[in-house]
Amino acid sequence: MVGKKKGRFNKIDRRAVKGRNFFKSRTFIVLMVFLAAIVFVVGIQFGYTEEGISNVGTDPVLLTPENLPAYLSSNSIIKEMPSSAKLTIYFGDRVYSLKDEEIILSEIPDPEIIISIPENYLNHEWTSFCSLAKTASSNGDLQVNLIASKTKLALKYRNLIKYRDCL
Repeated sequence: MVGKKKGRFNKIDRRAVKGRNFFKSRTFIVLMVFLAAIVFVVGIQFGYTEEGISNVGTDPVLLTPENLPAYLSSNSIIKEMPSSAKLTIYFGDRVYSLKDEEIILSEIPDPEIIISIPENYLNHEWTSFCSLAKTASSNGDLQVNLIASKTKLALKYRNLIKYRDCL
């Protein structure tokens, strides 16, 4: 050991690999972030478009404040969200939240994502929620606030990358 310096990272990583702390080590975290970035880039390159997903091709549905919770519950985007998803959608002064795989008509504490759409998008016929979101986005009316970190959200909602064209 004489003449050989041990760096701070070598010491930490060597200990982490030997014991159960590997999953808490910097090497593991960097590896997982790198892997998530690769999955994200590959998803973008070979991702899906709106065709064939999210109720596309069905008859237009008149979205009203009364039928919106049932419509959202049956939507493929909402169905594919993780069971621990915390999402709040504002339509004007109306609030719809996803909690425990269920749409509720109230705010939830600590949402991860907040989506705001003006109320004038209700009481119109839409072929899908994706088409509503695209229209609101192209008109500059869609607001998406990410409360949790982008890395955490990218890992948690990675199976929704195929819906990226909705925004």
